[in-house]
Amino acid sequence: MKKIRDVIIIIIIILLMCFIVSRIYIIVSDGSKLKKQVKSNTDMSRSITKKKVNNEDFKTDYELFVENVKSEADDYWYYIKGFIVNKSNENYDGVLIQYDALDADGYKLVTCSDITYNLKSGDSYAFKATCVTDKTKIASYKLYNIMPLDITQ
Repeated sequence: MKKIRDVIIIIIIILLMCFIVSRIYIIVSDGSKLKKQVKSNTDMSRSITKKKVNNEDFKTDYELFVENVKSEADDYWYYIKGFIVNKSNENYDGVLIQYDALDADGYKLVTCSDITYNLKSGDSYAFKATCVTDKTKIASYKLYNIMPLDITQ
């Protein structure tokens, strides 16, 4: 009986290991396909802007624009800084600003974000979007999203 039990335990361990290895293979192979798909979608949606933002590359329904955009890094993080300008007749409770940080091959590493509050018509506000990733891998960035937020709800 003990031998049969030991054999069954060994078979279960082997099957479990095969299952784990197959899951790892699927995750790794799907990850490379996903990375290729993300690059393909990124290339189709907007051109990559090297360390500079051009408002013509980004279209929005709101009259919100970024100006004087530059990047900097400290000991830990990479930042994208600039000014958001409200050229509309609307006052906004908040505005979400997002940039995609890209590696040297143009793959998206992370989305860097900041939120400004109480952006009145005609005003500008300094923003600093933080990129929470390995700063040494960031080669460029591009504007991903500018969106007003209704914070009063």
